[in-house]
Amino acid sequence: ERKIIKDILAFFNLIANSKYNLHSLIRITKYRFSEEFKDIVIRLWKNNQNILSECLHNSQLFNADENKWLNRVQLISNHTNYIDIFQNVLELIKDDYTLSSLDVLYLNDFKEIIERFYNFYNQDNLRDFCDYINLLADNNTIRSNTDKVIKGSFVHLMTAHNSKGMEFDYVLLPFLQSSKFPQSIK
Repeated sequence: ERKIIKDILAFFNLIANSKYNLHSLIRITKYRFSEEFKDIVIRLWKNNQNILSECLHNSQLFNADENKWLNRVQLISNHTNYIDIFQNVLELIKDDYTLSSLDVLYLNDFKEIIERFYNFYNQDNLRDFCDYINLLADNNTIRSNTDKVIKGSFVHLMTAHNSKGMEFDYVLLPFLQSSKFPQSIK
């Protein structure tokens, strides 16, 4: 769960007007704009309404920087190709991040997920993609090639039950005594 991936997913949800559109707009703008911006957005939002369109329709409520940003997001939303949206969102937020090499790996993995979805379904329905990726995220089932890199780099702590079926080169069992499996620390 990298911040940049969550932010890109929030942009996709905002642009697709998914059920997470309000939450996504607040997440994306949390450090960019003032609390007043968030308060205005919440007041404008009505259930199942396109918050981006509502903000643009009420542009007089926002300052010049906020309107400029909202208009840039609107321009991105005119794209139908997922990869174009991904590239444009990256361009929009590039100044907000100092990307590590691990961030770049995650971004490439996310781009591969987008490409696989697009090639499999062969359609430009961003809301369907958001439903798919949100389902994966909600169930914590997004897996990437980067996870393999991470798994080799860290110590994993887990219960004996969670380790069932997994293979490790080394296993440490703290508090193990002869003939007694650790039950609890007293």
